[in-house]
Formats: sequence, C-alpha cells, structure tokens
Amino acid sequence: MKYFTLLLTLLSGFAFAGPYVSIINDYGMDKLDFDSIPSSFDETTNDLRVGYSGKYGYIEYGQYGSGFDFDVGDSAEAGYKVNFGNFEVSGYIEGKNVDEWDWEVETEVRYNFW
Repeated sequence: MKYFTLLLTLLSGFAFAGPYVSIINDYGMDKLDFDSIPSSFDETTNDLRVGYSGKYGYIEYGQYGSGFDFDVGDSAEAGYKVNFGNFEVSGYIEGKNVDEWDWEVETEVRYNFW
C-alpha cells in the first residue's frame, strides 16, 4: 500500500496528464521455436497496465504473466523525460511483484546535435 501511495504522490505532480492502457511484451529470442509457432508465445512475459502520462513523465500499474494469462503478479513503472538545451535526460523505475517487489532502474542522457 505504501508503494501505491508513493505512485499517487508522483501522479499528482504531472501537468497535462491523460490516462491510457498499455500491453508490454517481453520475449527472449533464444526461446523462439519456428516449429511450434504460435505455441512458443507461451514463453513470453506480458504486462497489462493502466497508466497516466504527463508533460514530464508517466506512471503505470497492472498485472503480468505468461502468454495471455496475466496472473503471475503485480507490475508497476514510473518514468520521466526532461530537456536541458540539447541534452535530454530520461529514465524509469520498473518493478514486478510475486512474493516481494523486484525493481530495475534505467537512466539515459542524450545529446541532440539539432
């Protein structure tokens, strides 16, 4: 519940925000079996999330699972993107929960020449 409260706190600061639904598919190419398509799709991980995006970032929450069964656990992500002149800084924090949350963080700094 404390993570949900944190997500709501972040959400309140977004300007020009709007809701959306997303499906994210992760598939390891080493699991692809051309002889068993489409059944090899069961090896994929899918996230089904509702989200809210704003001028500087977004927040998502939902379920994830294998194939089309979204029954493994909870899934959440929050991200941002800001510009400083020609520099663009973006990143996200993503977590999945079965028995406890497992988090991953990514940050990118990009310089645009024009």
